[in-house]
Amino acid sequence: MSDVSPTGLIQVPQGAFEALWRMADPAAALVYLFVLRHDRLPSLREAEQAGLEAGAMKLACERLQREGLLSLRGHAPSAADAPSYTAGDIAEGIRRDAGFACAVSETQSLLGKILSSHDLELLFSLYSWYNLPGDVLVLLVSYMVEDCRARFGPEGRPPALRQIFAEGRRWADQGILTHEAAERHIRFLEGRRSQSGRILHVLGIHGRAPSVSERKYIDDWIAMGFPPETVALAYDRTVMAIGRWQYGYCSKILKRWHEAGVHTPKEVLDHDERGAPADIPARKTVGTPAANRPRTERSNRPVAPPGEAERAAMERMMNRKKNREQGN
Repeated sequence: MSDVSPTGLIQVPQGAFEALWRMADPAAALVYLFVLRHDRLPSLREAEQAGLEAGAMKLACERLQREGLLSLRGHAPSAADAPSYTAGDIAEGIRRDAGFACAVSETQSLLGKILSSHDLELLFSLYSWYNLPGDVLVLLVSYMVEDCRARFGPEGRPPALRQIFAEGRRWADQGILTHEAAERHIRFLEGRRSQSGRILHVLGIHGRAPSVSERKYIDDWIAMGFPPETVALAYDRTVMAIGRWQYGYCSKILKRWHEAGVHTPKEVLDHDERGAPADIPARKTVGTPAANRPRTERSNRPVAPPGEAERAAMERMMNRKKNREQGN
């Protein structure tokens, strides 16, 4: 929300004014006033209209961040206001900026094709409107290509520019506008992809990509902090409870554990020992419970075998139970 008075004047907080005065940086002051008025960063085209080149705007944003006057997250330029670019605009961008020219060349090399006019417009929009520098564009495209290979194999189709554009907009909205921030984000995404692959193995999904709904469940579990070993434990308890695999039921178990603050198999088993009943969600049953029905009535879907961590966890739980019975 812009900080504008009823008289149309922009109201600058006193602390911000004093910080800008100490900085004595006209570019930083211009960027700060623009964000204060529009609640977003200026695009490169808008910055150039104010006499700011791409490098000067980047430095101004970095200085404002260091002073605590600007957070890049959530301040991406609005998609609704994005302009259309002509072939002349793009040609001028390639001629004028070596960074963007390099990004075009590297993108064509990574995708193995000559970019169409529409592809070039999408790439130039990420650069000129969403403020992704040339080196960040190269990291973005490189990551998207590697991600497609990891998901679909080396013979899979490379990502389309519209997919790269959508991911680039997410980066811009998260404030990932520098080489260092892009590298950190890629490390995070690669870690999540590795976790996702191990969870797919636990679920017995091989030789195909997960569906959109499956991916959402898995991303939610990773975001809650569950390692694959705990997902295996929830998988087993789902099948034991209802006689078949069901994403929704397993997700309820994991959400209960997350609310209880337990995320590893050891924490779950300690939680069990304390007698907390929150691990299995309540469910409505009609007729004979699934676990008591003859096997011929249950789902024929194969159940993935538990991993080593899961077997060890179950053995420890059974041993504790046996020891308590012998003690009595």
